[in-house]
Formats: sequence, structure tokens, C-alpha cells
Amino acid sequence: MYQVAQQTDRAYFNVLKGVLIILVVIGHFLQIITQYPAELHAPEFETLIRVSEGIVLFIYSFHMPLFVFVSGYFSKNLLKRRNKAFAELLISYLLIQFMFGCLELILHRDSSAFTNLFYPHFGLWYLLALFLWRMLLPNLVKVRGIVWIALVLNIISGVFLGFDNTMAIQRTVAFLIYFLIGYYTDDVYLKKVRTLLPKWLARILLLVGAILMISGNLYLKKYSLFLNIFVHSRVSISLKTFYLEVLMYSFAFVVAVIMGGLVLNALPEKNSLIERVGVDTMPLYALHLFVYTVLLAVSSHCEEVVAIVIMIIGTLFSILLFSTALCRKIWKMCFVKAGQLIFKV
Repeated sequence: MYQVAQQTDRAYFNVLKGVLIILVVIGHFLQIITQYPAELHAPEFETLIRVSEGIVLFIYSFHMPLFVFVSGYFSKNLLKRRNKAFAELLISYLLIQFMFGCLELILHRDSSAFTNLFYPHFGLWYLLALFLWRMLLPNLVKVRGIVWIALVLNIISGVFLGFDNTMAIQRTVAFLIYFLIGYYTDDVYLKKVRTLLPKWLARILLLVGAILMISGNLYLKKYSLFLNIFVHSRVSISLKTFYLEVLMYSFAFVVAVIMGGLVLNALPEKNSLIERVGVDTMPLYALHLFVYTVLLAVSSHCEEVVAIVIMIIGTLFSILLFSTALCRKIWKMCFVKAGQLIFKV
């Protein structure tokens, strides 16, 4: 009976990770549309851009907080995770950051990735942040009230002077709360949380949330503002707006918790197709960024319809290729093994 329960939980978490990584890929490739040059798109293309922005806001409101929560949940073996952090995360990050430097040099003649290896390119912040969390976690759990401290930091980190993307420090600090919540959540409590609502009701509420995000963006047209809040990029450094920004980051935290809880309740216990995607998400997470970067540069010189086709093809290509067993083997040979050669695990 226990083994059956374990298998069910394993299948559920693979579904969860699969859905989240698919949302990560979709959220990135949708930005081919949201970042399409304004001077090139026709007026009738405006509505599609606004709808795409609303979908991105919906995805970004919960997908990385929930992803970080899952990472924390699976980090309960403190010393083992810390010992593997250098080999499995830091070396992979440095290699991919260097590869991105080469790509940016070819595409844009930009050498900044070489001059600052610890200023992560686009989505690579998560690799660096995960490395830091796992390295620091054995010490953090000894701090009294660390969860409350992390919650305060989540709310105010976005308005601190001096926080930038170096070492992914702002997001490392801001998303720490979700990592800690995941770490402190046990199997029994998580089982209760993910069965609070009937799946059909959770799915309807998620759909309502998506409609509200899209409708709100069509009406308010504040995409950049809300995206910066959800991803914890500094909105402003003005003391005059400090309280307003604290309120907005508090709103983002509440939305992330509610939407994340709905996702946990909405997912099926098993889905063989999505499970295959979620078994090992790191290759897909890291490698789709190369495809996205190239296609983003190409699509900015194409007509709107071509850009849409590029977005769809890029999304499907990345998910189908980088979630294969062969790609995972290549990833382990090239990146994980490289780290293990440098750091004895």
C-alpha cells in the first residue's frame, strides 16, 4: 500500500513539474509577441499583443513561485543537496552562461556575459538562485523566525536601493520565502492542501483568474508594471512610492499563494505524457533559452504572422526535443559530469 502511495505521489510531482516547465517555456516564447517591435505591427495586431501579455501575466503570477516551492520541497536532505550544489548547479550555470555569451556575441556583438559571469542571462537566474539556496539552507534553518524574515524580504526587496541582477540577488532574496515554505511543508500537509478543492472547481477558478488577467491587461494596459512586480524587478526607487510598492509586492505574494494552491488542486494525479516532461526539467529549462534567444532575434525582422508561427514552432520544438531521454543523457554527460569531474561528490 505504501509503495502504491509513493508511486502515486511520484507521478503527481512529475505532472506538477511537467506542467510548470511547459508554462515556463510558453511564458518565454509568448514574449516573441509581447516584445514585437511597435513600429512594425499593424493596428489589428494590437489586441493579440494585449491578450498575449495577459496570458504572460497569468503564467508569471504563480509559475516560478510554485517551481521554487517544489525545489524547496525536494531539498530536505540538507547536506546531500549542499554537497551536490557545486557540481550539479554552479558548473552548469557557468557553462551555459559562457555559451550564452558566445551566442550574444554572434547575434548582437554583446560581450557583457563574458565580463560578468555572475550577472545571469535572462532565465538563468534560477540556476544561480537554486545554488545559493541549497548552499545556505543548512544555516538558514537555524535562524529563528526565518520564514517571517523571508516574507518581509519578499515584500520589501523590490524597493531596496542597490539590489540588481548580480548573483541574481534580488530574486534570490525575493523568492526565498517560497523555497522555505516548500522545505518546511511535509507530505501529509501537502496532501491536505492539494485535495482542498474538487479538481473541476480549481480548474474553473484558474480559468477565471486567466480571464481576469487578460481582461485587466486589455483595460489597464499596465503590462510592464505588473510583470515587474511578479518577477520582482525593481519598479521604482522613489521613497514617495515606497508604501504603494510594498502593497503591490504584498499583492503579488497573495496572488502567487492562491494561484499556486489552485494549480496543486487542479492537476491530475497521473498523466503519462506530462509525466515524461516532468521527470527531469533542467535540460528543458536551460536549453530552450537558446532557441528562444535566436528566434526572438529572428522574429523581430519578420511580419506579425511569421512571428506567431515562429513562436508556436519554437515552443513545440523545445518541449518535444529537450524533454527526450536522449537529450537528458546528453545533458548529464556534458554538464552534470563536467561538474562532478571538477567537484568530487
